[in-house]
Amino acid sequence: MARLSFALRMLRQRWSPDNALCPYCGSRFAGRLQRKWLLIEARQCLYCGLIYRWPTDAAEANREFYEGGYEGQQATDMPETLDAAEMATHGFAGTAWHRSDRVRFLERALGQAKGRSLLDFGCSWGYATRQYKDAGWAAYGFELDRQRSAFGRAAIGVEVTSELADCRGRAFDVILADHSLEHVPRLGVTLDEWMDLAAPNASLVVFVPNCSSSDARRLGTSWGPFIGESHTVAFTMDWFARNLPRYGFATEFHAPDGALLAAGEYLDDQAEICLVARRLPMGQGA
Repeated sequence: MARLSFALRMLRQRWSPDNALCPYCGSRFAGRLQRKWLLIEARQCLYCGLIYRWPTDAAEANREFYEGGYEGQQATDMPETLDAAEMATHGFAGTAWHRSDRVRFLERALGQAKGRSLLDFGCSWGYATRQYKDAGWAAYGFELDRQRSAFGRAAIGVEVTSELADCRGRAFDVILADHSLEHVPRLGVTLDEWMDLAAPNASLVVFVPNCSSSDARRLGTSWGPFIGESHTVAFTMDWFARNLPRYGFATEFHAPDGALLAAGEYLDDQAEICLVARRLPMGQGA
């Protein structure tokens, strides 16, 4: 049923002129790379270089999907309330929601956590947000799905909102997106919202599937994380390096353990891009 609903939505959206635009820069000029399921295409914007799914999604359809039909392994599972509270007291150790590797990544890549504010973008029910908080970050979560955000607030006591507008007036030292940025329907709108929330010395930390990898290049749309119903965009290292300086951020690429890669180093077999982008002093952006 979920696949049928997606097929019908894609058929309807083929006729919307807005769904032919690059979801980052809005350009109408794109080349088709590959077709998938006869319903969707991987296209690459000829202006900014972003690879994206056509047809694209409207923002309102995105919330409906994530509150209804999305299934994303442990990201969408919710335990019983008492079980969640018990797991949180033990740092989620031994569970599918344990994120000590991400905590160590932040410590190695960014250093001292105490007192620094962090926005966990696309945090599901806040299990990682809670672990960042316990590690010393002033962590706040955003989750589009209102049921999951409410569960996080009630079950494990994290600050999680389902409306990014609730974050206005805050200035975050770190904005983190752990396999959530590839799900947004309008990438340009999301990055503009991030810029409004970023502190003057902010860092962006992004984990996304590595569509620069040899598997992605070899298999294309047959590579599971490339594009599909939930993954609306496919990121390469080149795209980040080319486009984030427009916002005044310098890009760094890291190994999963947080180690900084040398300039120009390329891990062909790394399944995910681990990006740290640091805001440059005023006037040094592209």
